[in-house]
Amino acid sequence: AAGEAAELAVGELLEREVGHSTVVAVPLRDGVGGALWKTAKALSALALGLNLLPGRSRAKAVTAGVAGVAGSAILRFALFHAGKASARDPRATFDDQRRGRGAKEVTGTAAVIGPEGRRAT
Repeated sequence: AAGEAAELAVGELLEREVGHSTVVAVPLRDGVGGALWKTAKALSALALGLNLLPGRSRAKAVTAGVAGVAGSAILRFALFHAGKASARDPRATFDDQRRGRGAKEVTGTAAVIGPEGRRAT
């Protein structure tokens, strides 16, 4: 139950983080990545709900286990497909960088090396 709750919480945090840029969030809402993302969230929520229900039955435990494993596996495929869609869209990268969310702001060092072999400033 704790693992399912953590997975759902981290998913919400990820959605909030990518929600700052509507272009970046599109692959997690639409297309194959979006459909898989919603399915993974639903299965993880189902597993959590079943685990929190009172009572002990083998059917409930098996259903919760299968839903939890399926939700976790589908989540990985959702992120994989969303990443591929995002990589095909240069706006997803460049718009964030233009807003000041590039590597230099995060790490303090520019990630791009210019033609002279020096780091860009």
